[in-house]
Amino acid sequence: MNKKTENRDEGLSLEDLGIRIKKVDKQIIDLLAERMDLAKKVEECKNLQGQQPILRPEIEEKRLSQIKEWADEKGLNHMFAQAVFYYILSESCRVQIDQLESRKKDESKLS
Repeated sequence: MNKKTENRDEGLSLEDLGIRIKKVDKQIIDLLAERMDLAKKVEECKNLQGQQPILRPEIEEKRLSQIKEWADEKGLNHMFAQAVFYYILSESCRVQIDQLESRKKDESKLS
């Protein structure tokens, strides 16, 4: 936590802190929804570019390495941050697979 955040949090009641946490939780959900929308767009681009694989381990490893760096910069436990993002990346892949399977099903109905 930086000095600016500490000063802003001084004197807050437990209820006030709970309200702020609830707002942050909502922002996290909003960002996760946005990320899943982007994952769908990634799958669409992959499809247009010739069926690139959904799971690309080299890309995921680079992303998790970047997450470690960002977590370290913020003083977060990088193993915690990487675990959270592992689940986010897994869900992004699942969303892409679902979308791909849905498209294939729709295409087979047209044939």
